[in-house]
Amino acid sequence: MAAFDSFSPVSSHRVRTGALQAGLRPLAARLTGRSLGLVLAGGGARAFAHLGVLEVLQDAGVEIDRVAGTSAGAIVAGAWALGYDAAGVDACVYDEFVRRNPMRDYTMPVHGLIKGRRTRAALERQFGETLIEELPREFRCVSVDLLAKRAFVHRRGRLSEAVLASVRMPGVFPPLRMHDSLHVDGTVLDNLPVNALTDRDEGPIVAVDIGLGTSGRRRTGPPSMPSLAETLVRTTLLGGADFVKSARARADLVISPDVGDVGMFEWHEIDTARDAGRRAAADALPDLAAMLARPVAGGSVSGVFEETEFKL
Repeated sequence: MAAFDSFSPVSSHRVRTGALQAGLRPLAARLTGRSLGLVLAGGGARAFAHLGVLEVLQDAGVEIDRVAGTSAGAIVAGAWALGYDAAGVDACVYDEFVRRNPMRDYTMPVHGLIKGRRTRAALERQFGETLIEELPREFRCVSVDLLAKRAFVHRRGRLSEAVLASVRMPGVFPPLRMHDSLHVDGTVLDNLPVNALTDRDEGPIVAVDIGLGTSGRRRTGPPSMPSLAETLVRTTLLGGADFVKSARARADLVISPDVGDVGMFEWHEIDTARDAGRRAAADALPDLAAMLARPVAGGSVSGVFEETEFKL
């Protein structure tokens, strides 16, 4: 890592020994502007919709080599970047958030409603000591540096620590100390981090926006009263609505699952959220295919639907 620190590259791509062909395909796609990037918004349990999106895109043969996420979206993005397929990401999320539910370590609200130790343990269990720069798929996630008063894009360092910084919802979790700074949830300033993948022209971007999903179901009675934690999350998301609108405009395609009936902390509603993601992704496939078939400098990007052969 000393050499990496000395050069301080803007991006890295790891090619594993014995897997040269598999490693070169995404690198070639990035260098030729044909690499598809996927941006996953935060939104608590609503982020389970991303599982359905990944499943549909994978089944359609779409290659996703670059991912970015905020908050719960960063968790899903991190598992994908680690090399899991859609089913593996789903199993990882189910195990940690539905079966174990790391949000249960409540404490006296001095710095936050929960300690966050169970969340740290969950992320370390799944991501271990893996470094972002060693991932087989490019990964970015966003947190907010409270002291610098700006969004911070995590490009290097331990994957578990970066994602942990991105999920620190103010009021729910205490801020996370990282070096000389304090980090909170990326949703505060950037709940749809399209910018994290558009700093270089490597290919089109698909954004999955779930933060302010609204339900088509008609309510027959007064709205239910949300918990304190959910009120904090919803208020934070509303504060960043203008930024999300701008981010949607920068994406080449936006998928918007209808997850309005899923509460921010209703982890047991994973099936509802996943199904919403499946429906939205399936509806978007024709537009995605048309987008990928459009010509770019040096040709079209339709090759992401096809298996690439390398003759070495």
